[in-house]
Amino acid sequence: MNNLIKKIYKRFYWFTKIGYRYVFSKTVIKGDREATILIDENVTLSNVSIDLEKGATLKISKGTTLKDVDLYINGSTLIGENNLIYSNLPGKLRIRVVGDLFIGNNNRIQSTISIKCNGKLVIGSYTNINSGSDICVDERIEIGSFNQISFFVEIWDTNMHNIYPADQRRKLTIEKFPSFGYEFEKPKTKPIKIGDDCWIGKGVTILKGVSLGNKCVVGTKTILSNQIIEDGYTVVGISEIKKIKNNI
Repeated sequence: MNNLIKKIYKRFYWFTKIGYRYVFSKTVIKGDREATILIDENVTLSNVSIDLEKGATLKISKGTTLKDVDLYINGSTLIGENNLIYSNLPGKLRIRVVGDLFIGNNNRIQSTISIKCNGKLVIGSYTNINSGSDICVDERIEIGSFNQISFFVEIWDTNMHNIYPADQRRKLTIEKFPSFGYEFEKPKTKPIKIGDDCWIGKGVTILKGVSLGNKCVVGTKTILSNQIIEDGYTVVGISEIKKIKNNI
């Protein structure tokens, strides 16, 4: 009952502060009263869920539209002017911020975003990220301006999971069942930087340690990991099978 009362209070508190502005747009704003929310008057929210933890901050600047978005913040999020952030697939677009998110001006973003481990994601201005794409940040990812990022692109600065010896993984699996893949320490990470004026094709995977210069083109389904691509280069992936001995 106490949890239910807390949930009701969180919704009521933010409804009286700002949520009443969006009462007819299927938007729910809730969170700890020690969070900070600043939303400019001409921001459009439609079917949006916003949930902020204690000490979290959210600023959405004028002209920005969020539609069909599920936004959770435990950290800091700043969304600039005239952005379009929405889902073009069934269901809501999931954005999870446990760290820092900065989005510049005049972007169109349809990709899921997951920031963990106090990571930081910076997106410049006039960048387009299409639906089905996924950005995962455990350390730092920078995406510049005037970029075209196609559908189903994955940009991950993290291994997502640790590769333990089999006996250790079995022990963890038994202890944490049914939470398969549970991690008790941060996986390996390395920052990613994408410059300006780049074209990134459909199904591309950009993994940790990649630095992509300005005016680069990455061909469809190319996989990049721990590579530096200088300004003005086109990268095309060629399928190749490699066998690497592991220590499992």
